[in-house]
Amino acid sequence: MNKIISRVVLTGCIFSIASATFACSEFNHNFGGDLGVYTTRTMDLFIDLKPNLTIYPRGTKETGGLKNNSLTWTDKYGYVSIDETNLANLTGEGLNEKGLVAHLLYLGDTIQPKRDTSKPGVNGLYWIRYVLGNFATVKEVLDNLDSYQIYNPPIEINGKESNIPVHYMVEDKTGDSALIEYINGKLTVHRNVKAISNEPSYDEQQKILRQAKELGFYNIDKLPGGANSAYRFVRTTFISENLPKAKSMNQAVNYMFAAADSVSVPFIKGYRNESLNNPSL
Repeated sequence: MNKIISRVVLTGCIFSIASATFACSEFNHNFGGDLGVYTTRTMDLFIDLKPNLTIYPRGTKETGGLKNNSLTWTDKYGYVSIDETNLANLTGEGLNEKGLVAHLLYLGDTIQPKRDTSKPGVNGLYWIRYVLGNFATVKEVLDNLDSYQIYNPPIEINGKESNIPVHYMVEDKTGDSALIEYINGKLTVHRNVKAISNEPSYDEQQKILRQAKELGFYNIDKLPGGANSAYRFVRTTFISENLPKAKSMNQAVNYMFAAADSVSVPFIKGYRNESLNNPSL
């Protein structure tokens, strides 16, 4: 349990200190042995999210947050999450008592289908709460995807109605992982994913990664270093694949912090996104 709490604190710290652009990066690494799997991410925005570390005990009653045929449930598992109180109170990340982790990241390429009210639904900004309260493994999450609809309704941002297009990463203590995206209106799942960022879709990111390898950029001396989402994806993938062995939990945490620092976008004069409707880097 102490190991799980340490990972939550690691994540919470990164959420709190990284706030420069709408540039999210996430990756996981299995250190093996007693250390197991660690995951980290950055959440770089130009706005103060006012993140809140929230504990949801077993037995908490929750709702999916949609107007029609919304899911309701009682949490089977307790969990800890990061809730962004200054952005629709969305849940950006969390971890439950079974070691299941879920992350929400921006993906401007998202095209979701229309809401099908004949099917129970959950607001995509609260989906992480549903997953962490009900499932213990990545397999359980994926096996239940067809029983309900993930849907992001418009919310008010800066006085205007807008959707926040996102994709999701889930990981469990065995090292299993999956990326969930809505591409061209269809739910798309990728298994055993080690790193993600923002645009483009994961399929397109894989093409960019192959190009980086073919052109000789997939090494520590020539890794692309810019804030561009594709560059960050190549960097996080390389780091995830090449972290050294850790001798202790503290060393593993330090490795993950250092890795997150390498893809976090710094405060740079004149560098920012035009709006929340166009945050692609």
